[in-house]
Amino acid sequence: PVMGSSGNGGRSFIAGYDVSDMDNPKRLWQTFLVPPAEGDPEWALHQCDIGWFFSYPEWLDTGRLGVPCNEVPQENLMNDWINPQSSRNMVHTASTIATVWGHYLIDEETGIVYLGTGESGPYPNALRRPGVNLYGSAIVALDATTGEFIWWYQTVPHDMWDYDCSWNAILGEVEGKKAIFKGCKNGFMYALDAATGEPFWIYHPPSAWLPQPGMSYPDPKNIDDLQRGWPTSHVGELSFTSANYAGVLEADMAYDGERVYLGSYNMPVTVIVPEFPEDFGNTLVMAPTSHPTNSSIYAIDANTGEEIWSFFIDGAGFRGGLTVSGGIVYVPSGDGWLYLLNSETGEVISKRSFGIGLWTQATIGADSLGNMKVYVNTGGMSIASWGQTGIPGAMIALGLGDESNVVISEEVVVAPADPGEPAAPAQVQEVVTEIETIKTETIISPISYLMIIISFIILAISATMFITSGNWKLGS
Repeated sequence: PVMGSSGNGGRSFIAGYDVSDMDNPKRLWQTFLVPPAEGDPEWALHQCDIGWFFSYPEWLDTGRLGVPCNEVPQENLMNDWINPQSSRNMVHTASTIATVWGHYLIDEETGIVYLGTGESGPYPNALRRPGVNLYGSAIVALDATTGEFIWWYQTVPHDMWDYDCSWNAILGEVEGKKAIFKGCKNGFMYALDAATGEPFWIYHPPSAWLPQPGMSYPDPKNIDDLQRGWPTSHVGELSFTSANYAGVLEADMAYDGERVYLGSYNMPVTVIVPEFPEDFGNTLVMAPTSHPTNSSIYAIDANTGEEIWSFFIDGAGFRGGLTVSGGIVYVPSGDGWLYLLNSETGEVISKRSFGIGLWTQATIGADSLGNMKVYVNTGGMSIASWGQTGIPGAMIALGLGDESNVVISEEVVVAPADPGEPAAPAQVQEVVTEIETIKTETIISPISYLMIIISFIILAISATMFITSGNWKLGS
C-alpha cells in the first residue's frame, strides 16, 4: 500500500506484508517516500548515489536521457519539501505524494518490485514545497524482501502538473538485457535498465504537446526551477496551457516481445492557478481551448525506441489501455470504436462501433467451455472532460467464427505530421486479410431479467383488475 493524498497530507510509504497466514498478516518492512513532518534537510541526499533525474531542458537541447543525482549541486537537494514559511524546517501539512495509481511489477527472478509513484502535491501551486520533491512522479525499484531502494528515476522534478507515473509497467528486454518499459503522464515513455535504472532510450510521441515556452518542466540543476510556485510564476502569469491536466500518456501499454504499443492524447486546456493556495486540496480551474482533441497509437521498436508506425484518431481522447495478441492490437477509443490493428504495420484490420465511449482496455480469455473471446466494456463514466458522463453500459463478448479472407473497405484518413494541419482527404482502400468473423453476444445482468419479469407481472395484475372492475366494453 501507499498512504498519502497529494494536497491533503499523510506521509506516503510502501509496505511489504507476509500473507502466508491470511488471517494474521504481518508487516515485514515499511519504506517512506516523503520526509517526516518535522523535516529532514538531507532527505534527497540519502539515496542520491543510486538515483537519476530526467531533465527536460537537457533532453530538449542535447537528447540526454538521464542526469545522475550526484551531478546535481548539493544545495539544490538540501531542504527538499520543507516549507519556506516554517521557522522550524517543517514540511507543510498538506504536502506529500499521491498513492500509486498503477499496478506493482515484480521480477520473481531478482526479487525486485517496480512501481510508478504518484504526483507531488499540492498542485499546481507548489509554493510550500520547494525542491525536487523526491520521490514524487518517479519510477522506483525496491528489494521485495527488505524494502530497500535498488534505484530510482524521477521523471518530473518538482512536479506542478499532476504528471505522475501511473498505469502499468512492463518487464521486457532491450538487446538481451532486462528492461522496464514505463509511460508517464508527462507524455514520455522510458526504457530503463531493470538492474540500475539507467535509461536505454526515451520516446516522446511526436503528436503530443510539449510545454509552452516559459513553462518548461524543471531542470534539477537549476535551483530557480525548483523554487517555482507554479509553472508560469517565474514569468508573472497565473495561467498556462497544458496538453491535458489528466495526462498525455495515461493508459496501459502493451508488449509482444518485439514492439511496445502505447496511446497518447491531446486535449489542451488553460489552467488558472490561485496565487495564494488554500491549506488543503489541489486548487485549480481549467478552461477549454480552441485546440483540437485527438489521439495517436504508436508501435515502438523495443530494442531501439524508434517508431515503427502510428495510427491517428481525430476528435477523441484515449484512456484505458491497449491489448496485443495474435498479431492484433485492440484499441478501445473514446469515439466509441474498437479498432483492430495489424501489430506489424498499424493497418486497420477491422473496426466496430458501440455507439458510446470505450474507456477500458479489452480483455482476452476463455469462457466456461474453453472458447476464446474478446471482452469489451462499454459506457460508464467518461474521463478528462470529453465524452458523455454516466452512460449505461454493458459487457460484450466478441467470439471467433469460421470465415476468413474477408475483404474490408475502410475510409483511411492520413494523419498529418503536424496535428495542427488538416488531415489529407479520405481514401478508400481494400484490405484483404485472413481474420475470423467476430460474433457478438451481449451479457445482460440478471437484475435486468428480474426487472423485465416484474414488469410483466405488474402488467398482468393491472389488466386483471381493469377487466374485473367492469369499466370496459368490447366494441361500441
